[in-house]
Amino acid sequence: MYAALNPTAPTTASFDPASDHAATRIVHADQQPQALVSARNVSKLYATATGVNWALDDVSLDIAPGEFVCAIGASGCGKTTLLNMLAGFVAPSQGTLSFNNAPLRAAGPDRGVVFQEYALFPWLTARRNVEFGLRLNGMDRKARRLEAERLLELVGLARAADSYPFELSGGMRQRIAVARALATKPKLLLMDEPFAAIDALTRTMLQEELIKLWKELGISVFFITHNIEEAVFLGQRVVVMSAHPGCIKEIVKVDLPYPRHREDPQFGRYYAHISEAFAHHA
Repeated sequence: MYAALNPTAPTTASFDPASDHAATRIVHADQQPQALVSARNVSKLYATATGVNWALDDVSLDIAPGEFVCAIGASGCGKTTLLNMLAGFVAPSQGTLSFNNAPLRAAGPDRGVVFQEYALFPWLTARRNVEFGLRLNGMDRKARRLEAERLLELVGLARAADSYPFELSGGMRQRIAVARALATKPKLLLMDEPFAAIDALTRTMLQEELIKLWKELGISVFFITHNIEEAVFLGQRVVVMSAHPGCIKEIVKVDLPYPRHREDPQFGRYYAHISEAFAHHA
């Protein structure tokens, strides 16, 4: 079962968790909501000392307004390259990118990025880190302080506003990074394995907080992970990628309501299905 890469008729496989078999339903592109961001037949070629490497090959993907999409795949499958393209950090060697029906050619405040590393300025407090982008955008001091405090309250860190990153736990630092990414009011939040270096209990808590934040703000999220359980818990769709060259092999629509429960048998069936697809295409 493969996700179609034909730009005129892309399809998404929808797995039936009540069945032990593979997908039973196909949703065609004309049934999908209008895309916020779209990649069409994008490829990325890197030159190396030993030749060339296709980090991505003929990848097509739409993300709708307010949609939560997870991408999973082995190292080297091009997940981060795709995220960097959607952020505007990297241009495709082939294919086209669009955002809000306009060509996507550069980074912009309408897309926020959260990296695996915390990427905070260690010499700035939590509030000043969140204020950073607002200051670059020309917001006055009083307004950006109020906005930073609002965002820190949103991620549950109002009391840590005057703390420096080294004084905070990994989970708290990553929440500051999320608040900073949200400061410019992006329509798309791009997250590159943001919880990978965090302990399991904190990771579970942050996953639950992220879902609440996503539902409250109504933004789109593209979330990269190596963790199948995380992908099933978070995503409305899970993009399964394979390497050498990096490409999309399957897109699984997760038809489970929120909040999701890991002990739910249907959750387990989605996990098993994606695990099998992931192992087959790794």
